[in-house]
Amino acid sequence: LAPGSRFKAFDTPLGKIAIVICWDTAFPESIRCSALEGADIVLVPIWGGNEEQVRMAARANGVYVVTSSFDMKCMIVNPLGEVLAETFKNLGTGVATAEIDLDDDTRQPYAGNFRSYMKRLRRPETYGPITDSVK
Repeated sequence: LAPGSRFKAFDTPLGKIAIVICWDTAFPESIRCSALEGADIVLVPIWGGNEEQVRMAARANGVYVVTSSFDMKCMIVNPLGEVLAETFKNLGTGVATAEIDLDDDTRQPYAGNFRSYMKRLRRPETYGPITDSVK
């Protein structure tokens, strides 16, 4: 096994899905890159983590995020950052289920279709420091 060099989304019968594994969620670029690859849903197998960070990542990128965790709640989070379903923390068992609609065009007064809002208003030309090599 070796680390990959990019985050990729895959076409499936359910929609376009990406996988971001555990520690990758500590870096906002991982879910952002998955969203830019066209992911509708980002699956996150994770040992532990920060529930607020997962909710924020879903909202900031306009994607559904589904976690499967050992010591964090397993959650299904919608593109607005709202938890649609969750399990209890630290039980090690349980199933969270929710029906999602990838064609939902949830409207916000200031943004229009929220799922595409973040993509429409991005300004990548200002992100140079993010892509500069670490020295």
